[in-house]
Amino acid sequence: MSKVIVSIEYAGLTLPVIKRSSGEEIVPLKPIADLFGLSWEDQRKKVSDSAYFVEFLGTCTGDIPGAGQRREQTCILLSRVAAYLMTLNPEKIKAAGNTDGARYLIEKQNEWADALHDYELLGVAVTLNHAKAQDAL
Repeated sequence: MSKVIVSIEYAGLTLPVIKRSSGEEIVPLKPIADLFGLSWEDQRKKVSDSAYFVEFLGTCTGDIPGAGQRREQTCILLSRVAAYLMTLNPEKIKAAGNTDGARYLIEKQNEWADALHDYELLGVAVTLNHAKAQDAL
């Protein structure tokens, strides 16, 4: 049986995190797609109809609570949310009228690409925001 273990704030969303019996943590994909103004059905097909995305993103269905009821929803691994966001095209998001979402996505995609480059080149990646938060503590 799946159960909510925590809710996280992610890109302005509160996402329920479900821990599956296998120990994997999953989150529903629809609120993420909705945040960026993307066609939910197109995104569901993208992550469900491709054997690659099913394996890479851990696409599955989860029993997600909400509004006093539980619904089965398409989910991805919590650890793959950033990877999913890397598959989104900010130009399409901006063209759909979500300029702020497109700007946010561009900033995050650049940050993640730089971090991956540093990790591959140096074996470590550090975000200045994280370092600043650590200093503040």
